[in-house]
This record gives sequence, structure tokens and C-alpha cells, in this order.
Amino acid sequence: MPAVPRQLACLLLTTAILGLTGAPRPTDAATEIATDPAPATELVVIEARGCPMCQLFRDEIAPFYRATARARSTPLRFVDVAHADLDTMGLSSPVEIIPTVVLMRGGTEIDRLVGYTGPDIFMRAVGVMLGETPASVPLK
Repeated sequence: MPAVPRQLACLLLTTAILGLTGAPRPTDAATEIATDPAPATELVVIEARGCPMCQLFRDEIAPFYRATARARSTPLRFVDVAHADLDTMGLSSPVEIIPTVVLMRGGTEIDRLVGYTGPDIFMRAVGVMLGETPASVPLK
């Protein structure tokens, strides 16, 4: 039997997680509660507890991104898909695959990056989303 491709596995897991209803909120939910006012521009990472690709994002991409100068003006914020009202977040379309990284400006979605991409592609994609030319966006 052939191995299930990583993206298909993530899609299946996402479908299963999004299909859950009535699950109690875990005490260590992935959602990070902001105590400061939302920045003008931010990257919202929509994830789910137990999602291996979301954990990979947290382990491989988030620490590197947070160490960059770009993160000071466009910080990361994690939102658990099971415990957030995505309809009120200013998204331009439904979230169908996790993780999904949404560039928000003034509470409105500007662009998004769907699925786990790895650090190099993530950094380039975010640079382009923020208006930098692809050649000027450094790899990690």
C-alpha cells in the first residue's frame, strides 16, 4: 500500500478536527490570548491541538520567524480552530486546511498561506505577502 502523502494526511486530519463538535475546551489550548491591543499588521496562525503539521510549524518556523526583525512589526499569533469564532475574524474565505497563516491588517485578511511549507518557503512567502520583491527576501 503506498504511503499517504504528507499534505493529504494533514487535510484528512484537518477535516476530522473541524468535524468535531461539542468537545470540551482543553486547559492547555493552543490559542494564545493577547493582552495588548492587536498590532496593525499580524500573522495569525490558525491551528488545531493534536495537528502534527501545526506542531511542526511551532517547532521549526515560529522560533526562527520570531527572531527576525520582521516579527517586531508583524508578529505571530496562534488561534486554535476549535475554540475561535473564525466568522468574526475578518477572514475572506473559510479555513479548510491547517495550519493556515493569515496576514491581517487592521482586522482584515490581506493574504494567506495554506498548509505547512517549511521555513524557507514560509519566509519567502511572508516577504512577498508583505510587499517585498521575491529576490530581496532572504532565506533562513
